[in-house]
Parts: sequence; structure tokens; C-alpha cells
Amino acid sequence: MLRASSYLQPLQRLTPAVWKRQLSKYSKVIAIRREDYLTWERRAPLGPKQVNLLTEEFGYKVIVQPSAKRAFTGSEYEECGAVLQEDISEASLIVGVKQVPIDKLIANKTYCFFSHTIKAQADNMPLLDSILEKKIKLIDYERLVDSSNKRLVAFGQFAGIAGMINILHGLGVRLLNLGFHTPFMVN
Repeated sequence: MLRASSYLQPLQRLTPAVWKRQLSKYSKVIAIRREDYLTWERRAPLGPKQVNLLTEEFGYKVIVQPSAKRAFTGSEYEECGAVLQEDISEASLIVGVKQVPIDKLIANKTYCFFSHTIKAQADNMPLLDSILEKKIKLIDYERLVDSSNKRLVAFGQFAGIAGMINILHGLGVRLLNLGFHTPFMVN
């Protein structure tokens, strides 16, 4: 189990000089991947303000994969110092929200996302197998906890709302495929 309290400090307490000393041995390139697990996913792991902090204060290069459906536009990220491009292989750290499709995993990288593998969910075991085979380091948001085992990263009620929307959308698609009209889908 990952205990964040043993080595993480609140971001505001870490000065740029401390970050430079701690991270000088790593590539200073972070990528925000396009969410493609669910066709309607709009969330992003970092917003433009966080990208600006990373680029301006800490000297990181941030690559953002283009996405027409993300809650933030590509130009918002570019205005904050990000580079908008499809290829994210230069990054040593790739961040996202949901699971990464197996065929999109890049070997020997570090990924941060909700993998949904911690409880050995059967649907996600092939993903975990591929992560291990490709020698990927996985930082699963679900396992970032403090000394009380309380999660540090969570979407709270918004995850529940997003889940409800996903269920209603799926129900709408199913009903349409069965030939029924449905209020859950807009043509």
C-alpha cells in the first residue's frame, strides 16, 4: 500500500528549488492523455491552472493530447504553456482519469489514472497484466492514501453523478437498439 504521507507534502510547501532538487533525475515532461475509455468522458486530470504552475513555476514541459470533448479546450492549455500534440511518448509521466486502453499503453512509462484493478475486478485484469508485461509504473489514484488510509484523490459525489449519467446513457442506447424511444438519448 502506498503511504503518501511518508513522502508527499502539500504542493504549496514545496518551492521550485525543492522540486528541482528532488526531480532533477527524471524527465521533466508530463503528458495529459486524451480520455478514450468512455466516448462521453469530459474530465481532465489537470486543468490549465495546474499546467501553468507546472510550466511556469517548476519548468516542466506539459504535452496535452488534443480532445474535442475535454472540459478544457486545447487553446486554454496552450495559453498556460502546454504543447498540444498527438504524440505523448516523450513524457516520462502520463496522467489521465480513466483506464487506458491496452493497445494505447506505452512501455516503460509511469502512468497515473484510476485503473480499477485494486479489488481484482475481472474486467480490468488484462489491463494490469499488460501494465506488468510492458514494465509500466502505475500510480493508481485509488491507492494514494494518507496515514489514516484515507484516499487523497477522489471525485466524491461527482463520480457518482458521472456514473449515473453513464448508466442512463447506456440504458438509452440499449432502448434505442431495441426500437424504443427514450428520453436518455438526444439525436
